[in-house]
Amino acid sequence: MTNSPMRPSIKDVARLSGVSIGTVSKCLSNATDVSQATRERVMKVADHIQYRPMALARGLARGRSGNIAVTLSAIHTPVFLDPFYAEVLGGIETELEARGLHLLLTSLKSGQDLLQLASERRADGLIMIGFEVTDSVLQKIAQMQPLVLVDRHVAGISSVMSDNREGTRQGTRRLIELGRRRLLFISERANVDNMQARLSGFRQALAEAQLDPQAIIVCDEDNALPLESVLSSIKQKSIDAVVCGNDHVAYKLLAALNRAGMRVPEQVAVLGYDGLRYPLEGLRRLSSVRVDKGAMGAAGARLLLDKIAQPGSPVRQEIISTTFQQGSTTPEPIR
Repeated sequence: MTNSPMRPSIKDVARLSGVSIGTVSKCLSNATDVSQATRERVMKVADHIQYRPMALARGLARGRSGNIAVTLSAIHTPVFLDPFYAEVLGGIETELEARGLHLLLTSLKSGQDLLQLASERRADGLIMIGFEVTDSVLQKIAQMQPLVLVDRHVAGISSVMSDNREGTRQGTRRLIELGRRRLLFISERANVDNMQARLSGFRQALAEAQLDPQAIIVCDEDNALPLESVLSSIKQKSIDAVVCGNDHVAYKLLAALNRAGMRVPEQVAVLGYDGLRYPLEGLRRLSSVRVDKGAMGAAGARLLLDKIAQPGSPVRQEIISTTFQQGSTTPEPIR
């Protein structure tokens, strides 16, 4: 009979990380008196040797379940069909797995459902993604148990956001530097704060270049973007670049431009926001303001674990910087 391999221990993590057992314990419990570099080194070693602390046993001793609930708005489910939130969720899951914690995923249909979930205390904390719940409901939840928002900001609640305004500003500036002068902004769900921030960044870039927006076409979350009106504006105003509120809108526009026989980017450059990994609808790779979606999820998980470990800690907001994703829908920069 062969002996089964020994399970990795905390001593193994300490030895391979070059730190004490106490430091490993602090890293695994998300204590704040450990440097980020040390925490990352320890967590990398723990993940590499597949060390899984007895999170449930530790949690029970402290009155915790070892479960973290992640709630998505119903419009984003099933999550595997939404590439943005699938990557956010992956970042959350990776961070929790490294600490031996369990992720409970649920689709949210109403604020009352979320209040019920929080009251049942089936999880030690909640990570909320999406826009379907009012600020007042979220503020009630935050008083009931630890709560962190991802891709949304509400006063008094810790959150993680992409740099919506600056990312769009930089993307718009890039188009202007490429010689585009007649720019249009289009967006669906324009009443949400993220889209308002992106529109603000678009306006700022034009103002800095002493240009006026040729048109802004937006709609609220109850209406689809009027693509015929967008195409009409592009033709009548000789639009040479369109900045889109997100990649979904950009791909819809690309399909409409293709049907209309308009050449991208020769006649019209198209810029998205999100940097989705895979093209939608079989279209070309989109130029986009790229958000590190996994980093957003991981940051949200860390914020929540900090709040669980330190009840009453100050509200924090983390902003994730964006980068430019060059695709075939904007000209290559002149070198």
